[in-house]
Amino acid sequence: MKALIASVFLVLAASSAFAVVHEPEFCKMGFITEDQNFAQKNFDIVRIDVVQAKSITAQELALVNDYLIYNQMTSKALSLAEIQDLFGPQGQESHNELYLEYRTSKVSGEKHVEVYSYPGDNAVGTVYNPISGKVMGYNGDGSYSYFVHGKETYCSSGQ
Repeated sequence: MKALIASVFLVLAASSAFAVVHEPEFCKMGFITEDQNFAQKNFDIVRIDVVQAKSITAQELALVNDYLIYNQMTSKALSLAEIQDLFGPQGQESHNELYLEYRTSKVSGEKHVEVYSYPGDNAVGTVYNPISGKVMGYNGDGSYSYFVHGKETYCSSGQ
């Protein structure tokens, strides 16, 4: 009997370790470079140019500041005006752009918001849950990642 119980525990442990993890819909955003219309076909998108915005919500400002601090563009939270100065013509990030982009999957209804900039040729961003503000993943130069049990996992390459 003890052997049977031990066997059941081993099977359960092994099956949970190999359980299929469904990637979040934002993983599909990595395919935009292959198909420029992919985002528009698969997501409803609202983009805010933070540098040009007249105002943003307190939650949006918190997400932008989280992104800026994480990417070492600033060491403390800034006001919208200070962020716009940082990215303005005389600012330290004048070569860069800064966006907030809300996306809703047309397939699943999954929502996320990405704060991203263009420090080089490709976007680098952080993907957040739009309700909780928690980090869902990262966009590292067009290669998206997400978290499974607290561990960063890269999105697959297949659509």
